[in-house]
Amino acid sequence: MAPRLAGGLTRRFSLSLSFADPDLESRFRADRAQTSLPVIRSGELGGIWLWPAAGVLIPLVGPVNLPVVIVVVIAMVALDIVLLMLLRRSPSPGLLETVGAVSCALNGLAVVVLALAAVDLAPYVVPALMLVAIYTFVVFQLPPAPGLAATAVYLAAYLLVPIQRPSFAGTMIDLVVLTAAVGLGAAASYLLERSARERFMQARLIETQQAEIVEEQAKSDRLLRNVLPARIAAQLREAPGALAEGFESATVLFADVVGFTPLSERLGPQRTAEMLNVLVSQFDQLAEGLGLEKIKTIGDAYLVVGGVPDPLPDHACRVVRMGLAMIASASAEGQARDLPLAIRVGVHSGPVVAGVIGLTKFAYDVWGDTVNVAARLQAAGVPGEVQASEATTALLDDSFVLVSRGALELKGKGAVPAFLVRAVD
Repeated sequence: MAPRLAGGLTRRFSLSLSFADPDLESRFRADRAQTSLPVIRSGELGGIWLWPAAGVLIPLVGPVNLPVVIVVVIAMVALDIVLLMLLRRSPSPGLLETVGAVSCALNGLAVVVLALAAVDLAPYVVPALMLVAIYTFVVFQLPPAPGLAATAVYLAAYLLVPIQRPSFAGTMIDLVVLTAAVGLGAAASYLLERSARERFMQARLIETQQAEIVEEQAKSDRLLRNVLPARIAAQLREAPGALAEGFESATVLFADVVGFTPLSERLGPQRTAEMLNVLVSQFDQLAEGLGLEKIKTIGDAYLVVGGVPDPLPDHACRVVRMGLAMIASASAEGQARDLPLAIRVGVHSGPVVAGVIGLTKFAYDVWGDTVNVAARLQAAGVPGEVQASEATTALLDDSFVLVSRGALELKGKGAVPAFLVRAVD
């Protein structure tokens, strides 16, 4: 197994680094190509004016084969122009490395050829090839493997072509210096690429962490929205703490399963919980569809409010429609399960206070006399009917039929006019 390196890298062979994940490797090379492309273009532009400058200066050094110099200069300028054309659009990483290796190798070979054309240039060959090595590893930023392949071409030409050389010792010194320059360039390229890969990994890690944070925030927001109204959740995120508002007109509905205790004893814990879950889920969907705010369930009791926290002009109508739909839903569920399942619904309209209090397990709740009256209308109600107060019926439109029950004695409220509300057939 290849040894692991810092930043999630693996070393496949001595002078080349690559990521174990092929997709990650491909993304890195594409990213590196984009970042290095402006520098490479600048290098090619530099070659377009440096080679003509060399063509002007070389004849000043001494005797020279001018046609050869002209041909080399023209060829190298043409090469730089062609490479610039290839690099005008974003090339693939493989093409970029190939272009770089070819360009560097040909630049080195051109230096050797010019040394043949001008004998007095021999002392400048090694410094010129050192500049080519810098061009190879710094300007083109070739990875070590293709960079060394390119330098091997012009180093071999330097050793094999019969140019005028100093003494054997001087030649060896030149060769050692040139080899050292190439080696240092390759080592620097290796370290720079490794550093670039580690930075790339860190950037990907940060991106991943940010994406995870965003995802977790979205989950948190969804969870919070399941507990709180959207506007209230947004306010609490901006300013945590107690939050309460008064509403002059809202409609509160209480619903309760008739004979729940004996029914739960008959069904047992598991079937009771499953039945309640089905019912409450259906009620939740009704509340969402009508734009009402579910407040909570208390055992088998269900509390919902209309006109809170966002005002609704027809909150009473919507809440009564929900009550009728809840009764129908419970009846259908009872028939499906062969159970005597029915609910009582109580509805009252008036002012309420709504908000969030506490530090842990907080929930959106409503308070006030309106809530109490709705609860007591439910307790004194008729199974399978919506019982509403006079305050609620005064807000209903003509899509409902009212059946008066007279004045009911409600605990703590005395005689309160009550009506059974049914939908018009």
